[in-house]
Amino acid sequence: MSRFRKTNKREVPSLNTASLPDLIFTLLFFFMISTRLKDKPPKVEFDLPRVVESEKSLAVSHDIVIFIGKSTKNTDSQFIQINDKLIEISNIPDYIKQNYQQNPELLVTLKADKHTPMGIIDNVKKTLQIAGIQKIRYATVE
Repeated sequence: MSRFRKTNKREVPSLNTASLPDLIFTLLFFFMISTRLKDKPPKVEFDLPRVVESEKSLAVSHDIVIFIGKSTKNTDSQFIQINDKLIEISNIPDYIKQNYQQNPELLVTLKADKHTPMGIIDNVKKTLQIAGIQKIRYATVE
């Protein structure tokens, strides 16, 4: 018969960290791919209106964001900005047709200052309808 010897010198095996750099670089790569950065700050100052009740939409990436408000150069007139360009209301359909394909699923988000006259917002909305935009969202703050 063989004897089994009990050894009291048991040690915890060391942790294998060989795959740790792979995990870190995988996470870093994932966050680099999934993060969207703003290119430039808006050229238009706007303070979003506050609402009591609103319907929150799901986080959908906007295709077009239109800013309506006063210029950052302290003037009293209202300006409209799409992406990084200040444009006139009459040039909105041409700009959309040149830079975006005819897509019925195109989503436009209006970020207008709370002191912007409703007539300007209505004119922008009508020109968007002329350009073939069917879905318009209004940005607000609760």
